[in-house]
Amino acid sequence: MRIVLATGERLAGGAVRSLEKSGHEVVGVISPYQGVYRRAGLNRHLVLFDLLGWDILKTCKRRDIPLRITKRLEDGDIRAFLRQIRAEMLVVFGWPRLISSKVLECFPAGACNIHPSLLPRLRGADPLFAIIDEASDGFGISYHRLAPEMDAGNLYHTVSLRYDPNAAYDAHYARLLRAIHQSLPTAVRAMVAHPEGSPQSGEPTHAKRFRQHMRTLEPSAAFEVSRRRTLACQSHHSRLTACNGRVLEFHGMRRITPSTKALEELSVPPIDGTVLEVGWTRIRAMLGGEWTELSGVRVFGHPFWMSPLILRQHIRPGDHLADRKTVLAMWRGVRD
Repeated sequence: MRIVLATGERLAGGAVRSLEKSGHEVVGVISPYQGVYRRAGLNRHLVLFDLLGWDILKTCKRRDIPLRITKRLEDGDIRAFLRQIRAEMLVVFGWPRLISSKVLECFPAGACNIHPSLLPRLRGADPLFAIIDEASDGFGISYHRLAPEMDAGNLYHTVSLRYDPNAAYDAHYARLLRAIHQSLPTAVRAMVAHPEGSPQSGEPTHAKRFRQHMRTLEPSAAFEVSRRRTLACQSHHSRLTACNGRVLEFHGMRRITPSTKALEELSVPPIDGTVLEVGWTRIRAMLGGEWTELSGVRVFGHPFWMSPLILRQHIRPGDHLADRKTVLAMWRGVRD
């Protein structure tokens, strides 16, 4: 089968390798933006796939696969490209918008989308963020037929995955990549055998879209809510708080037992947002009625090496972390 991959995922090279290993020919790759090839955000959970050669740009160069950059598959030159390479099937993974029926007509064997949830649960963009942030069920992969409505097409194949409530976004994303690498050939076989697929069953739900204001910490929010939000944001969007006029970024959040000495040093009983201790890259504070440690703390907009000095010199026990509205206003001012 001559397959074209349309993807916005940098590590989608694993899907190309999987398809070719199962006897298919990947004749083209289309990306919506050049930024898919940046190395920013690569961490220990994903380094293995990088070492395995799953970077899509390197995969295309190594295998001499033609690559095109466009935000619209409807463009005439893209459709001419598809005819030129005699594409038979389209596989979509991480494409940011609906694909028109005019484009789908270019593929006689049909088109399949890889969606990271068990449809019809959590349709829409980035369901993995919603699964972690809301502790929702439905973690898995759905291979479905493209349809005029977002993620509403008939199913070809599904893969259920175990959700780990203590794992961050990147750990879950790494498991998705590995599962896609293993299951994609099975989905293509099912698609060839039954081109119409099977209707989705159950009441559909829709994933909550990530918004920038979700990065900000609210000191009075319940601890578990803030902890899940921190796991969901890591590491593609660090979380934000503020103290003494400085916007702070942090990556981790956990409960702690406060030291007796630290409590004795406070002149007033702690309330939500009260800073208990300040380390080189951490802050301990009362948040949501729980003593909490924020880890991986740095000062927004400053070099990493300056953050420890600023934290220890300018933030003291007894200070207070700002509320969400204040943090958001300060952050916008720093960015602008």
